[in-house]
Amino acid sequence: MKNFRYISLFSACALMLAGCTADLDNSSIDFENEGNISTKILNTSANSDKGSILVRFNDTAERTLASRAILGGATRSGVLGVDAILDDIGGYSVEPVFIINDQTREKVMEMGLHLWYVLHFEEGTDLDRVAARLAKVGEVERVQFNEKIVRRYNPRSESVGNKVTSIKAATATRTSSSEEIPFTDGYKRYLWGLNNQGTNSYVQEATVEADVNALPAWKLCTGDPSIIVAVVDEGVMYSHEDLAANYLINFTEQSGRAGVDDDGNGYVDDVYGYNFAGTPSNNISWSGRNDSGHGTHVAGIVAAVNNNRAGISSIAGGDGSNNGVKVFSIQIFDDENGSTISNTAKAMQYAAIRGAHIMQCSWGYESGAFRNDNAYKSYYGGVEMEAIDYFIKNGGSANGPITGGLAIFAAGNEMGSIPGYPAAYKNCIAVTSIGPALKPAYYTNYGKGSDIGAPGGDMLYDYGGILSTVPPQHSSLTDADTNQKIPYDFFQGTSMACPMVSGVAALGLSYAKRLGKSYTADEFRSMLISATNKFDPFFTGSISFTDDKGHHTLNFADYIGQMGAGYIDAYKLLLQVEGTPFFTIKTNTSTTLSLAPIFGEGVDRLALHSLEISTEDKIAAGVTSCTYTNGKLTIKCTKSGCATVSLSLLVGGNNINESANPAPTVITKRFVVISKEEKAGNGGWL
Repeated sequence: MKNFRYISLFSACALMLAGCTADLDNSSIDFENEGNISTKILNTSANSDKGSILVRFNDTAERTLASRAILGGATRSGVLGVDAILDDIGGYSVEPVFIINDQTREKVMEMGLHLWYVLHFEEGTDLDRVAARLAKVGEVERVQFNEKIVRRYNPRSESVGNKVTSIKAATATRTSSSEEIPFTDGYKRYLWGLNNQGTNSYVQEATVEADVNALPAWKLCTGDPSIIVAVVDEGVMYSHEDLAANYLINFTEQSGRAGVDDDGNGYVDDVYGYNFAGTPSNNISWSGRNDSGHGTHVAGIVAAVNNNRAGISSIAGGDGSNNGVKVFSIQIFDDENGSTISNTAKAMQYAAIRGAHIMQCSWGYESGAFRNDNAYKSYYGGVEMEAIDYFIKNGGSANGPITGGLAIFAAGNEMGSIPGYPAAYKNCIAVTSIGPALKPAYYTNYGKGSDIGAPGGDMLYDYGGILSTVPPQHSSLTDADTNQKIPYDFFQGTSMACPMVSGVAALGLSYAKRLGKSYTADEFRSMLISATNKFDPFFTGSISFTDDKGHHTLNFADYIGQMGAGYIDAYKLLLQVEGTPFFTIKTNTSTTLSLAPIFGEGVDRLALHSLEISTEDKIAAGVTSCTYTNGKLTIKCTKSGCATVSLSLLVGGNNINESANPAPTVITKRFVVISKEEKAGNGGWL
């Protein structure tokens, strides 16, 4: 049994509400009843910003607010009851939560977000008294304390078991082996989350299938710079050697006039993104004493530059020809500062304003703080939930591969039987974590609300962390050959699993862009969650360990059916985008597949013309036999891998051949056979 200090990389708010929110269901709220003011107040003042409060006005106040044109902040709202309170308490400004300008007005008003306002006053004001008074105003629909969003613990990996302190770079040449990452990146052998070689891996306890199946996916696509991922987190080091080429720069602002909003998006000089922590500014930072490199680490998993003879490979970082997806920073944690609920909501709108297709969020509230969507919205999610929905509806870019955006959140690291919110919110994608042995990571949250799993690391398995980019001052790693500190490190957490899914989603959208395909956000979300492999058969046995909260025994069988639809498979997602059918079979088992879903119900009457599998694919999947008879394919693979089958059949009956006159029609179909230790839960063909 190993003893270690409990850690988590899941950045979260200080909110501790387990067991007290289950009854907060807004279905009984009567916003028209001014006498019952408690129903209008969504949360408590315990962890709130002391100088502000949020108000959502009702439709009656809309014309008054619009006539005041409060776009940059004003001293009064124009609503008499509210202004009287501000006069009494010494309020000094009123401003909309969301940016309302020529670019956003129609979208904001369509979703009713223009009715959310922040009232500012002196910090010594009694917040509860202000809220109670505001709730009595007829035009006020909801009052929400402007809670602070802060890290509950330092989100970086600490010493667990035999943690790695140095790593060795491989010779930076492209490999020809089908079992290795096909790029020149020096530390690629440590990237088991992309390519897990099982017992051949540097990780002691590993399963060959515990990865995102990146290698065959990269044969189809490695990224596209028009796809944008917003990293809502700590600041991202945009000058990092392995990120700079894939970092999204706002060139209009960079080449514009200092202090001027050159692109008219509501933010001045937002060259590298925007910082919503503390006092919002355009300064993206990562070097504070209490920063950890978390945002930079997350960004590297998605889009570190591939094939550049340095560092790591990433899921959607391109092939070295400037074709990786783009990431940029939306900062909500900065040294000792966190964001507020109003600034976090505004940050989510900013992700849409900047055209992000994916909002990558490795943060949230602890497991059990909210038991359902109604409790989340009633207590705390009012403005935040509406901001998430705004991004999902308005993310992406014109003529892009997706209409709307994907909100992807980490499920959390408390070992809880429910994911933390916002991850568990039905419109978000909640990501759980597995380790290199294809077991649930010891820390992961799970249960109802979990959508999908991904490699997030588990340092109970020695070197089982996720290696990615960090600012050099936050690294604990040295290069074994040079003994010099390197700007990379191993972290673990659902914080790392989350960008694995974001990276796969970005890769899928990149491929859709190349093929000229487009999806709604709901359509692509469904494709992403169904592009999985079954992990339940691997959930056997148990582990015991002790941390600072006591002794734990985890029975992996308890996680069966509780970690989401399966663990993410990049290749399966790209095959769905391509429209190529695939079958999943079990290794070392001769499997007979009906081809009716591909060729139609009359396939048993079609004669064989040709059956082809490339030599490379035969080796990769260990194909020992493959035959066609009467509409069925019988195949055996001895290795986990993928083989593309090109099958041509003759129309007209089994007695027809090519030399017949008139000549028969030849129908050719291409499909993929994926060999796994356990057959996928989706049942095969999609």
